[in-house]
Parts: sequence; C-alpha cells; structure tokens
Amino acid sequence: MRNRYLVIAFATLSPLFAGSFSYTVVTTGQPTFNRPIASPFGPPTSLSPFGTAVAYSARTFTVDQAGTYTFNSLSTSPVNWDNYTVLYKTSFNPSNPLLNAVNGNDDLGFIGQSGFSSTLTIGTYILVTTGYSNTDAGTANNSITGPGNITSTPEAGTMAMFGVGLILVGMKKFGKPVVI
Repeated sequence: MRNRYLVIAFATLSPLFAGSFSYTVVTTGQPTFNRPIASPFGPPTSLSPFGTAVAYSARTFTVDQAGTYTFNSLSTSPVNWDNYTVLYKTSFNPSNPLLNAVNGNDDLGFIGQSGFSSTLTIGTYILVTTGYSNTDAGTANNSITGPGNITSTPEAGTMAMFGVGLILVGMKKFGKPVVI
C-alpha cells in the first residue's frame, strides 16, 4: 500500500520533469540591462534603443534531450504589460547581453504575450523575461515545453532559505533552542 502512495506522489510531480515546466516571474524592482533586439533570422545582434535599462528576471534550466522547445510568457499583472523574452545558452551576462543569446521575442500575437520556438541541444539555458521599454515591468506566467526533461535550477536565494528552514526544523526536532 505504501508503494502505491509513493507512485501517486511521484506521478503528481511529473509535469515538472516530463517535457514541460511552468513558473511565475516578477520583473518589477529587479536589476536592469540593455536588452537585445530579437532577430527573425537567428540570434539577436544589436541592442535596443528603447529598452536601455529594463528590469529583468533570469531563470536557469537544463534540457536532457535535443529538439524543438517552445517558450511562452503571458503578462498577468498589470494585465498586458509589454513583456519580452530572450533565451541564452550556457550563461547570461547582463553587462554583455548579446553574448550567448540564442533567440528572443517581443509580441507573440499581441502585447502581453511573448514567446518563440527554438531548437536546443542538451545543456543549460537561461530564459530572461524583461520588458519592451524601460517602463515595462510586472508579473508573468512562463512556460517551457519540449521533447525532453526540463529541470529548473533553483535560484541561490531560494536554496539558502531552504537550507535555513531545514536547520531550524532539525534544531526544533532535537530540542535545540530556535531563535529567529
């Protein structure tokens, strides 16, 4: 009976590791950079004159299978803020925003939705969500889908808080005083 519950528990986690990954991103109040201009013919090759100091959020992830992956970003708050997405291979350096840029997009059908499809090889990528102009920022729901497993790398701050939480739980369990 216990094994049946373990199978059910792992089955509920499968969307994170079965060719799709979704997350919420907030760019408001984040660091800024001069974003690239998307190119319909390959990687971005120039920087925007309108998005010279746009707030951004970067999410690192890996794929374990080569193929075509689809990226979608839908702005949610404020509704239809003009979001922009840029994909990087291996690393992202906001001081050199053209380095490792693979693809980018402004509007996918309408303002407030950004996305594209891109052929990826096995490895590490970074999806940067930003705005079209310096005043465009907000919350968006992002999704990545493709043929392989997509594993997101937790941000350093998230891992630090997780570690502190584990220490506090351990201290409480073993009778050590917990001071916050």
